[in-house]
Amino acid sequence: MNVAYLTSILKTDKLSEVVLNYDAPPIDMNLAIWAGEKAGEIETDRDNDKITILKTPVPESDDELRDKVLRVIQHYAEGEANITRGRLNTQIKDPTSGKGYPWHEYICAVQQLIDEGTVVQEVIDLPEKSEWKTSKKGKKKKVIIRPAHKFAFLCLPEHGENNAEWNAKSVNEYIAATEA
Repeated sequence: MNVAYLTSILKTDKLSEVVLNYDAPPIDMNLAIWAGEKAGEIETDRDNDKITILKTPVPESDDELRDKVLRVIQHYAEGEANITRGRLNTQIKDPTSGKGYPWHEYICAVQQLIDEGTVVQEVIDLPEKSEWKTSKKGKKKKVIIRPAHKFAFLCLPEHGENNAEWNAKSVNEYIAATEA
């Protein structure tokens, strides 16, 4: 496991955040951190909860998982849609049994697809929609009709302009469903 790459994906300098996202037994986590330190890729300061990347991280992930993630993205594109990271996240691990892929392997696979240009991520921030209503006692109260939501769509670059159209369609369906 490339701890420097994981750290760069997480955009953190907190060792505790890297550890929280490293979905493996402590022995594997420690060995990966020590290997990164020994290779001169990272430096850690456990007392101050710090991790520092010393060399430009090399993108690295599980080939089989990366291929599966790409195939899911391609499947959605065949149906003229783009999957969101949120929806893809639910396919990585079964919530009941806990069986599935380690979280760190998954986020590294997705990021490597993005880094190599095989996949693009398009983010749409949907703002909160609210209204001010007056209660029977005459007090004004803000009522949230639709909470703010961030969509992170994973798209195939070869679909170009279609990606924006497909993403807008998904966002509009979400708006219609939440405001119904």
